[in-house]
Amino acid sequence: MTVDDVRDALQAVIDAHSTTIIIYDGGSAPGTARAIAPISLTQDKLIARCLESNKRKTFVLSKVRMAGAELITPRPMPAREDMARLTVLGAMSLSDLLAETRAMAECHGWHLTLANDTLRGIRGREQVYIAYMSEVSGIYFDADGNRSEVLSERPWHVNGCVFAHKARAFAAFQDALTEPPHDAMA
Repeated sequence: MTVDDVRDALQAVIDAHSTTIIIYDGGSAPGTARAIAPISLTQDKLIARCLESNKRKTFVLSKVRMAGAELITPRPMPAREDMARLTVLGAMSLSDLLAETRAMAECHGWHLTLANDTLRGIRGREQVYIAYMSEVSGIYFDADGNRSEVLSERPWHVNGCVFAHKARAFAAFQDALTEPPHDAMA
C-alpha cells in the first residue's frame, strides 16, 4: 500500500468512528503492531489514541502500514500442565482474578485496582492492565486495499494484546505481573 492508500484506509476508520491495528516502523518499538483509534490526519501525520497506553500519539504516515489478517499468528496450544490453570482462570470474574492475584502481585511490588471492567496494576511508573471492552469494531485492509469490518464481542485486552478467550487473557495478565521491573533489566 502507498502512503495515499494508508491515508485513505485510516480516513475510513476515522469516518466509521472505529479502531484498527497498524504496524508502525518508527517510535520506541519499530515494526510492532499497535491497536489505535485514529482521530485525525494531515498530509504526513496521523493523530490517534493508542489503545495500549490510552495516550494520544502522533505517527508519521510514511512509517505506518495497515495490519491485515495475515499478520495475526495463532498461539501455540498450551502445555498439559497449563490446561488446568486455564480451566480455573476461565471460570473466574475480574473480581475473582483480583482476589486470586493480589498477594502474588504485591510480592512483586504491584498495587492492583479494579474499576469499570478494568483491572490495573501499578508499580512505580510501570502499568499493566486487563480490560473487558464491549462491541469493539475494527476495520482492516489487506495488501490490495480491500476493506473488511470485524466486530468483536467484548474482547479481552491485556497491555494492548487482544484475546478471544478470557482464560488466556487472565493468564497473560498474571504472567505480566511476575516479570521483573523494567529498570531492573538494564
